[in-house]
Amino acid sequence: MANFSFLQGQDDYAMFADACLEAERALSLSPTISALAARRAFELAVKWVYAADKTIKPPYKDNLQSLVHEPTFRAALADNHLWESLQYVIKAGNMAAHRNAQLKGEDAMFSLRILFAFIQWIDYCYGRHYTKRTFDPKQVPAVSRVLATKARKAQEDAARKEYEAQIGEQTKQIAELEAQIRALSGQLAERKAEQPPMPQPPADELSEAETRRRFIDLDLQLVGWNMNRDIITEYPVTGMEGNPGQKGYVDYLLNGRDGKPLAIIEAKRTTYDPAKGLQQARLYADCLERQFGYRPLIFLSNGYQTYFVDDDHGSYRQVGEVFAQDDLQRIINRRHNAIDPASVPVNRDVAGGNDATISSKLSKRSVTTSTKGSAVVCLLWPQAPVKRVFPQHWSMY
Repeated sequence: MANFSFLQGQDDYAMFADACLEAERALSLSPTISALAARRAFELAVKWVYAADKTIKPPYKDNLQSLVHEPTFRAALADNHLWESLQYVIKAGNMAAHRNAQLKGEDAMFSLRILFAFIQWIDYCYGRHYTKRTFDPKQVPAVSRVLATKARKAQEDAARKEYEAQIGEQTKQIAELEAQIRALSGQLAERKAEQPPMPQPPADELSEAETRRRFIDLDLQLVGWNMNRDIITEYPVTGMEGNPGQKGYVDYLLNGRDGKPLAIIEAKRTTYDPAKGLQQARLYADCLERQFGYRPLIFLSNGYQTYFVDDDHGSYRQVGEVFAQDDLQRIINRRHNAIDPASVPVNRDVAGGNDATISSKLSKRSVTTSTKGSAVVCLLWPQAPVKRVFPQHWSMY
C-alpha cells in the first residue's frame, strides 16, 4: 500500500496518477531517479490544475516555474507555506537531472512528502470523495538492494534518458488528457466552490526545522558547495556580545578552499522574516572577526527567502540564493585589496605642477578604479560666474 495508491482508479486524475506512483516506487532504485520522477509528476499535476480551473490564467510561458509563479495559481492555492515548499520539488528534480547529482534518500523522501501535500490539495478542492490523509514514510518502498556506484550511475543515466524521451512521447497523450479535463472544468469548479479553503496544518517545530534545513542544504548543493568538506554546521564561537567565555553556535559556517571562513548562514523559522536574525548573525560575525582577523560575510535564510549582508559595504539585500564558493572568495579578496581614496596622494605633476596658486583653485576628487593600488584623480576647475540668460520659469542646473 503506497501513499499515492488512492489515485488508482480515479479517471479524473489519470493525467498524473501513474507518475506519482512511479516517483514513490523509484525510491527503491535511487533517490536521484525518485526526485526526477517527482518533479515530472508535479509538473503534470500543475498542468492538470490549469486545465481544471478556468479561474487560473495561463502565463505567457508554459514552463514549470512560470506556471507556479502565475499570481492566479498562487491565489488559488491560498496556502503560502505550501506554495513556497513546492520549490523544493522543482529544485531537487533539476538537480537530479544533472549527472553529478548527490541526492540522498531523505532528500527524495522530502520531495515526495511535498508532492503528496500538493496532491492532497487537488483532491480536497476538486475530488469526488476527499478523505484526509497523511504521508507515511513507512509506506514508501525501501531500497531493494544496494548497487555499486558504477551500476547506480548507469541506472540513473538510463532513467534520465528515459525521462527526456517520455517528455516528447507523452506530449500528445497529455494534450488529450488536458482536453478531457477542460471538458469537465464546470463540474470541477462546482466541487471547488462547495469547499471552504483547505485548513492549514498546525506548525510543527520538528518538521519546521527539517523544512528549513532541507531547503538551505539543497540550495548550497545547487551552487556547488561540498557539504562534507567546506561547510560546518553548529560551529562554536566564544565571546558573544563581548563577554569572554560566552558561547554561541553558528548555524552554517562556509569555508574557502584554504579552510578559512568566508560566510555564515543564520537560519530562522520559515514563518519568520529572515531579517530577524541579523543582530544574532552580527554577534557571530564579531566573534569570528576577533578569531580570524577579518569579518565574514553574512546570509540570512528561512529556507524560502535569503538575504545577503556585507557589513563593510552597506545594509542587507535579498538575493536568489547563497553565493558559490568562488564568488564569496572574490568578494573577500576585493575587500582586502580595497584602497581608501582619502589615503591616495595627489600627483602634483598631473595636477598642475607645484604652482600653489593653481592647485588651490582645483577641486580634487579621488576615485579608486582598481584593486591593484592605482587610482584616478579627477580635477575640476571652478566655474566662472555666468550671467543668467534663461527665462525665470526655467529650471537651473
